Amino acid sequence: MLLAVGRSTEKAFYSFLELVSDTLGFRVDKETTRDKVGKYFSDLGGKIGEASGELEKVAEKSAEEVDKDGLLNKTILEAVEVAKTTLNTLKGHLEALKGIGDDKNKKVVEVASNQQGAAASTDELKSAYRALKGG
Repeated sequence: MLLAVGRSTEKAFYSFLELVSDTLGFRVDKETTRDKVGKYFSDLGGKIGEASGELEKVAEKSAEEVDKDGLLNKTILEAVEVAKTTLNTLKGHLEALKGIGDDKNKKVVEVASNQQGAAASTDELKSAYRALKGG
């Protein structure tokens, strides 16, 4: 009974590890296009969805195999809900970040050597600010 819950917890843990390793594994260099950055954020959002799904399975297993009205089950359900809320908030931030930038095929760091300075796009800055702020 608790062994199945333990396996579900293990799967959720490995989903989180994959999520973290993907986060740390992203590198931007002179060849990275804005489209790749957007895809990265989109894929990361997908991984957050997967991790959230694994947490939901943990909650379901605990409800099936642990005393439904017991303290352990309630604690597991509360922890899962808090984690899912946090993951969904993060996923929303990532969704907002993936569309930043005007030309998706342009390199992130591409600048002509003789280019004159230009003002930043107010809309793009506001979008980035809202994504990072969470609003």
